[in-house]
Amino acid sequence: MNAAEALHNELIAFADWISPTEREHECRRLVVQLIRRAIVREWPDAHLEAFGSQNTQLYMPSGDLDLVVVSQAMESQRKENVLRKMAAVL
Repeated sequence: MNAAEALHNELIAFADWISPTEREHECRRLVVQLIRRAIVREWPDAHLEAFGSQNTQLYMPSGDLDLVVVSQAMESQRKENVLRKMAAVL
């Protein structure tokens, strides 16, 4: 095996090792679902979606969750109040 093949095999092995398992991905989906429920309980018109590496499953094991919340009710309130209430809800 030449150096290029060895590097290729090493990269494949690393990608397999670092990629999330189905169980890890399911746990992250559960966390998103729990956050969604908590937000919608407080703001019934809210719509929460995950984006970025969460959806592509390209996140690192200790990576963050990128979430966006859209809500007309939130827009009519002061941002500081919404963030404080959201922190308390979570």
